[in-house]
Amino acid sequence: MLKDMRAANESWMGRVAAAILMGLIVVSFSAFGINKFLTDLTTTTLAHVGSQTVSLEEFRTAYNAQLQRLTTQTHRQVTNQEAHALGVDTGLLNQMVSQKALDQKIAKLGLDASDKLVRDKVFADPSFAGPSGKFDAARLQQYLQDNRISEADYIFQQRQRIVTQQLIDSISADIVAPKAYLSVLNRVHNETRSIDFFTLDPKAAGTIPAPTPEQLQSFFAPRAGAYQAPEYRSIVMLDVEPGVLAKSVAISDADAQKRYDAVKATAYTQPERRDIQQITFPTEAEAAAALAKLKGGMSFDDLAKERKLAPKDYDLGTVTKGTLFADTDAAAFTLPENGTSEPVKNLVGFALVHVAKVFPATVTPFAEVAAKLKSGMAADKARQDADALRDKIEDARTNGKDLKAAAASVGLTANEIPAVDVRGLDKDGKPVAGLSANDPLLHAAFDTAVGVDNETIRTKSGGTEWFELKSIEPARQRTLAELHDQIVSAWTTNEVNTALKAKAEDMVKKLNGGAKLEDVAKAAGDYPVSHVSDVQRQGTKDVADVVAAQVFNVHVGAAGSADVGPQGRVIFKVLDAIVPVLDVKSKEAEATASQLARLLASDIANEYVAKVKKDVGVSVDEALFRQATGNSTP
Repeated sequence: MLKDMRAANESWMGRVAAAILMGLIVVSFSAFGINKFLTDLTTTTLAHVGSQTVSLEEFRTAYNAQLQRLTTQTHRQVTNQEAHALGVDTGLLNQMVSQKALDQKIAKLGLDASDKLVRDKVFADPSFAGPSGKFDAARLQQYLQDNRISEADYIFQQRQRIVTQQLIDSISADIVAPKAYLSVLNRVHNETRSIDFFTLDPKAAGTIPAPTPEQLQSFFAPRAGAYQAPEYRSIVMLDVEPGVLAKSVAISDADAQKRYDAVKATAYTQPERRDIQQITFPTEAEAAAALAKLKGGMSFDDLAKERKLAPKDYDLGTVTKGTLFADTDAAAFTLPENGTSEPVKNLVGFALVHVAKVFPATVTPFAEVAAKLKSGMAADKARQDADALRDKIEDARTNGKDLKAAAASVGLTANEIPAVDVRGLDKDGKPVAGLSANDPLLHAAFDTAVGVDNETIRTKSGGTEWFELKSIEPARQRTLAELHDQIVSAWTTNEVNTALKAKAEDMVKKLNGGAKLEDVAKAAGDYPVSHVSDVQRQGTKDVADVVAAQVFNVHVGAAGSADVGPQGRVIFKVLDAIVPVLDVKSKEAEATASQLARLLASDIANEYVAKVKKDVGVSVDEALFRQATGNSTP
């Protein structure tokens, strides 16, 4: 059949994308029921799908191809464990099972795709298009070779995908989002409410008496887990950074001048540049005749116009010596400004070379670059010093010295950290200087043991870090005695919140009974009442998000309250609600309807595929599946 395709001269349009189909038919793996494999089935059959099977070899081939695609996309080797975490293995088997089930349904219904339709789809695949944009058989053959698939198998797969798509489309295409759905979404996204409210501050809770020991213990006991002390580690660390060493390196003017003189020609000299133009003629005689016109007063640009050349056809741009062909280069850099050469032989004829402008060579004086030059020299010297220090420290450690003694042997002082947790905090909860939660050294310190000779760590700035783990203080449960003040504060805050909540509930009850918000606010402590008219479910700048959420949990005309933390509690009443009229022809509504229709179509297709699989019956050998993917857990 592909021979017929190669013979065709037409340009075919459209393609069936397997990814779209798979997106429609992927259902959770549990949808087809992974059951224990029947004892009378062979161990090379991974899944039974009605009268068809998914063989171990078939799955492995597809699975390995999928891993290869992922490796190509991520530019690194993807492991079986990573693929399993992403659901690649279960998703792939589900796709294969779904297709097998649908194949049987298609056969039962007698559906098929014509050769012409299959050919059209293959020819329209842009991945097989050559430079001309038309189907290139060589690209198809390369695809088949890369994926280790025969032409016959590829055509069969395309035919099945076309028919499968037709079957799915027959039950899920042309789905229209119900207007009722759109109305609900319109209300959710666009409804605004206006409220009056006041904030009941913590003072309204009144005086909270000091807690008794029994009250503290009762409060602490169920919350003790939240006050657990983390694991702390004591470490000694040493950091040698070239950037720090560079600050103490002094570079003399004489040394800087010496370096300047050594690199001046390459680093600080801008070579002569020239704007070069060139017109090439078929014969030397024609070039000579044109040169005569130039000598007679015609400009080079006018000569180019006479020959109907655009600037891009004869302007070679600004160049330096050695960038043009040898003969042209020699002529270009011996002529004066506005000079034109005698005819020069090149690859295609004889050329007139014209120098439009000369930019003389320039040298940046030492004074202008001295500071930057000294900085660079200091950095170079610091890197050398850092390397030397690193070697000396490593030698000292090899000879049995601990990190603190090794640092002292080269005149440095190691940093001793008595206690740090995995977040980089000390026992007072303050950040430890020089460490952070994302620091590689901190991660390494929590991934080693006392007495281990740890590898050095290379820093982003090119420095070296060493560390030693001195001791480990395991995580433990803190006692009420050591947390007394903190627990008293937490208990008091809880009591205030409880009191405010009770008061708020009483106020809301009064408001819903007919009381006015202004009167309730005045009685509670002469609190000022505010008004907001644009509260939405997504929040508003005038009230906290928790308040906005509660506003939509009550009906219009009702009151409610919301905890706003240290500020207290907001008491509000919903005055009215405005829902914009749904314009089904607006761009926003049309986009929402289109997205909703796609979701509905996908749900319908998924339900249909699940029913087909249930009808034909599916069983999977779990142990063989885990073996095939190299995973010990499902």
